[in-house]
Amino acid sequence: MKILQSNISGCGVPYKVGTNSEDGVYKPGTLGLLSFVKGRDLDFANVVYFHVITIRRGKGGKQRLDFNEISFPIFNTKNIMEMSKTADHMPPLDRRYYVVIEPQPLSFNHTMEMDGHDFLAWACCHAKYLSQLRRSTSGFRMWPKDNKHIMNIMSAMNDYMSGNYNDEQHVDMFEKYTAGGVREDFVRKMRKISSALAQSHVTYKLKTAKLEYDAIVHVHKNAKLFGVDKKTADATLKHHTTKLEKITQLRDRQRHNKSKANVMF
Repeated sequence: MKILQSNISGCGVPYKVGTNSEDGVYKPGTLGLLSFVKGRDLDFANVVYFHVITIRRGKGGKQRLDFNEISFPIFNTKNIMEMSKTADHMPPLDRRYYVVIEPQPLSFNHTMEMDGHDFLAWACCHAKYLSQLRRSTSGFRMWPKDNKHIMNIMSAMNDYMSGNYNDEQHVDMFEKYTAGGVREDFVRKMRKISSALAQSHVTYKLKTAKLEYDAIVHVHKNAKLFGVDKKTADATLKHHTTKLEKITQLRDRQRHNKSKANVMF
């Protein structure tokens, strides 16, 4: 059964700003990577705020590595452009930092295959996501305190790589942190920390599943306005209802297991 595809994707998924976007900063053709959700737009149920790594602004923009916040529709539907003109159920297209995105396929199977700039963006994207998770995890002590640790360096890579890419400092940083051994070291340490944050990953997935559910409930209720046929709206609502239920059950099992472990010790 055909369903609407959510634009809320996992960390590191590439996206492109679509041709219908009118934001003056993130113009059509802008490329970036999704990092983590900030939250729902309080005025529009089908819009989410996301932290992203921007790697190019516009079709002909120069390479960059910026950490930004944008907003975009959770579900791209047939009529969202028309609806934006009235700003009734969707924001106006010229609202600052609001764009319509098109998720892009991954162009690599392994980090060693990535272009150096793309690897730094990908690593920065994941480091910031994990850093965000650990801040919301009470008592998490695995995050390194040393600013020279690879996780902290990659988390701040957008600051290190700001400015003129051709000066000596940037060239040295680029060569040092795109070397094969550094890539392997980062991936190994990233996976170790990610594994320790397993419960926080589920909490985050529950948050995004709720955002998708609230969005599709709104779209389903106003399917004709959004230009979505009834079968597709029904199927998408059913899909995200089931998804939310499964993740909620997983979260509850985690809490139950943690409670049992605390009683045992």
